[in-house]
Amino acid sequence: MEDKVGDITNGFIYFINNEECDKGFISIEYNSVLDKYYRNEIEENKKDGLIDKVYSCSNIQRKIENDWKMVYLSRKQLNKSGIISWAIQFNSEQEPFYRFHNINIQCPSTSFDQYAQISCQLQLGDEQIVDISQNSNSSFEYIVDQTKHSLPNLRITFKVILTSSNDNNDNNAWQKGQLFRQSIEQISNNDHSHFLRINATIIKRTF
Repeated sequence: MEDKVGDITNGFIYFINNEECDKGFISIEYNSVLDKYYRNEIEENKKDGLIDKVYSCSNIQRKIENDWKMVYLSRKQLNKSGIISWAIQFNSEQEPFYRFHNINIQCPSTSFDQYAQISCQLQLGDEQIVDISQNSNSSFEYIVDQTKHSLPNLRITFKVILTSSNDNNDNNAWQKGQLFRQSIEQISNNDHSHFLRINATIIKRTF
C-alpha cells in the first residue's frame, strides 16, 4: 500500500506567528506512523497527511509494508530521484525585527545498500548552507550568522534528495533509501526517534 503524492511546487510555508517570536522558538515535527504534523507539540489539522505541509515534493511516496508492518518515505518506482522539502519564514512585519539563530534538525534515514544516496540540504533563501551526506548523523545543527545572512524575508528550507547509482541493475533500488522508517505497531507514544523534527530559535535583530 502506498499514498499517492503528486509533484508539488510553491507549496506550504510555515509562517512564524507573533507568539513564536515572543517565545523565541518554533518546532515542526512529522510522524510517519500516524502521518501527522505537529507544531510546537500541538497536532495540526490533517487533510492529506504528508503533503499537507510540504514546500515541495517530487516523486516521493509514503509506503506502508503490511507484511513487514513498517512505514517509511521512499522514492516512487521508475523515478531517478525523489525530492521533498519543508520551509519556515517570517512575515514581512516580523522580518525587520527578528531573525533565526539556531537551527536543529532530526531527519532519520535508512540505507539498505551502498548505492542508495540520501542527501540533506539546509538553505537560507536561495543560498545552500549545509549539505550532509547519508553517512552523517541523522541530527545536525546550524548557527545562523547575522553578518552573512541579513536578506529580507529570509526563509529556512530543509530539503532531502533520494537517489541511487544502481537503478539500471536493481528494480528495487527505489526502495533502498528510506526516511522516517518505523513499525506501524509502534507501542510507545513517547518514541520520537523516527520523527522529522525542525527546531529553530528566534532572536531579535541587533541594529
